[in-house]
Amino acid sequence: MKSMNHLASQSYIFRTIADHLIHEEHRKVRGEYGDNIKWAKEQHWKGFLEEITGMELWESHHYVSNPVGDGGKVRIPTLQVIESSRVTRSISSNKEKGAILSCMFFPEKPAQSLVPTEAEYPDQVTYSFRPTMAQLRCCIMKLSPHKHQGRTVYPI
Repeated sequence: MKSMNHLASQSYIFRTIADHLIHEEHRKVRGEYGDNIKWAKEQHWKGFLEEITGMELWESHHYVSNPVGDGGKVRIPTLQVIESSRVTRSISSNKEKGAILSCMFFPEKPAQSLVPTEAEYPDQVTYSFRPTMAQLRCCIMKLSPHKHQGRTVYPI
């Protein structure tokens, strides 16, 4: 049986061929791998619960009774702001947080434009580059020998 990493590599190589058989084989092995991880976690948890003693009982109660994370709730934590009088103040209401973040990220528009009124801009620079044959040969020599991949390569 091929390893999951090998199948992932092969699937990536054939990524442009949507109906290639390697994609289905990789998907199945990846699914089995995920199922094995879930099974191992479940077995570990069951083994932990069966061998529980003393303080571990309270620990397991803590694991089971508390929700994991905050349910994906989007929130900004309490902000600590240092005011001009060097006093640190905690900001916890959404309205105050919004005002503080707005001031930080969107400062007020300047009273006048900072661009000089009589600004002179240089003309556009013209650029032309014509590599020499020696430069082209040097670049071509650095390529791997099978870089052309079936396309016609003309000698210089």
